[in-house]
Amino acid sequence: MFASIIACPIAYIIGHSWLANFAFQAKVGIVPYLVSILISCLGILIISGYQVIKVRSMNLINNFRGE
Repeated sequence: MFASIIACPIAYIIGHSWLANFAFQAKVGIVPYLVSILISCLGILIISGYQVIKVRSMNLINNFRGE
């Protein structure tokens, strides 16, 4: 989340200055950046949730006995 907060304004500024050099200018709003942040946060929540469920279903006592 912190990386997104830092990277999105930088990407917006660089992308805006790059698109300004074309003959046919395209306006890119803030929505694509917010959607990308939302998708990445959703992916992080799904992956970390899966890992939590996997660890909670393990029998940790048996794992410690093997060490």
